Amino acid sequence: MSLPTFSLDTPSTVADAVHSGYNFREVCPELLSPLAWSIIGAGMEQGFRAAARKFAREQPSGPRPRFVSYFGFRPYFNMTTTERLIDELRVIDPAGIWDLLLGGPGPEIARRPKASKTRAALRLPRTLRLVFDNADAFGTAHTALAKAEAGVLAAVETGSSWQAGTACDAAIEAGREAWALHIRTTTVAYAAAALTRRLLRIQYNDATALELLRASAHRKDDGQGASSRAGALTIDLDRLNNYEVADASELFGRFSNAGLSAAASLLGNREKASGEIVADEASVPLGTALGPVYEQAVKMLGLALGERERSKEIGLRALHCTRVLLDMGAFSAKPDEAALLGVTELRELGPTARRRLTDQRREELEEAAATEYPVDLQQRRRGLAEAVRPAPSGLAGAGNALAPGWAEGTLVRESDGEEGRIVVGDRVDGNYVLAVLPDGVVSRYGSVLSHVAIVCRELGIPFVAGLSIPDDQIGQSAVVDGWNGTVSVGDAI
Repeated sequence: MSLPTFSLDTPSTVADAVHSGYNFREVCPELLSPLAWSIIGAGMEQGFRAAARKFAREQPSGPRPRFVSYFGFRPYFNMTTTERLIDELRVIDPAGIWDLLLGGPGPEIARRPKASKTRAALRLPRTLRLVFDNADAFGTAHTALAKAEAGVLAAVETGSSWQAGTACDAAIEAGREAWALHIRTTTVAYAAAALTRRLLRIQYNDATALELLRASAHRKDDGQGASSRAGALTIDLDRLNNYEVADASELFGRFSNAGLSAAASLLGNREKASGEIVADEASVPLGTALGPVYEQAVKMLGLALGERERSKEIGLRALHCTRVLLDMGAFSAKPDEAALLGVTELRELGPTARRRLTDQRREELEEAAATEYPVDLQQRRRGLAEAVRPAPSGLAGAGNALAPGWAEGTLVRESDGEEGRIVVGDRVDGNYVLAVLPDGVVSRYGSVLSHVAIVCRELGIPFVAGLSIPDDQIGQSAVVDGWNGTVSVGDAI
């Protein structure tokens, strides 16, 4: 596979590295700027390494990224990293994690022998410590964000470019803390989901166990989620929902599906829909001593999913602070220039070196924008190749059923909230679903624990992932079956 020459964070050569954008790209733009990635990617790497040092056999070292990657302005993280971390927990089947990450079987890769029971038992206290440490990590991330927002307000009041630069440094560090926390909470959520599924498989077949897991992953609003307007700065919802908020530039916005994210602003003035929809509760009559264990696993899963969403919000608010300060002239960089430079380059390069590098990356950006990357990339010694997974069985219109229900309506890319609309896209964002309340959702990307799947289950909206609807079918009538993962279009209804 031919890749653009651009390289900000290149992956180390690991035989079993699988780089995937499945969860990340469902809400992330096709192309992500060097500036945003140097904040998000560094934080994700930090989070993976912290988890690995706690309880994994793999002890990362050195400055080069091992867990997150960035090819041709497109972000990826190593899916096998989560599998390897969870493999340390003897009670969880790591192979099942791929259903949660990808919505299907994982690629064929060589796996290490499972850790011995003795070693797993010795590592268990450190594993639990990672979970308990998340409370301290949340406090640290909130404190860093508060410092960054206070610095922004002070810089705006004084108009000092020096103060803007200092505050920007604080905002960058707050963003990295938040994205590190996001990876930690994501790992805990996947582990809790895999454990819950294994408990359910003791009494139920695979299909029933997965359906009950979907219901178990229903996350109620616990009232603790920080509102985007609860901080020191007021942030527009559509900007908060955008991973590009660090970039005071239109260079990358033109490559994203702006229509989907912009509709999130409807949340601010949309009247509450009549007839509140209440999602079904999962009732699992195990009738054995495993009942209380299942209850605790589901509780942990719900808490982890809530923490995962709140950590993402902290990260996006920190990115928003960065953008405000760059607009004020932090680092003496123009908006288009800043978007094409990583944090270290912004801090250290002089005007001439910046200009030469940004000119080079503008050309590489055009090349990357024209390159179609596969959804999953598998790195082997011979280079990058598409990770092969079995195609869904059944109809040509069969995908992964991620939220139960049945809906009939018109296939649309965007909606104003009309009835009888089924929203389709490569990455349908969960906040967009909240804004327009479609009858059904079909997305090319998504998994059991993805944001859009959680939102759809909470609202009772059927959701099928793993399908790409061609343009010539937009506007046709379709039926979405969220129980078996099929979508019937036109004459096939």
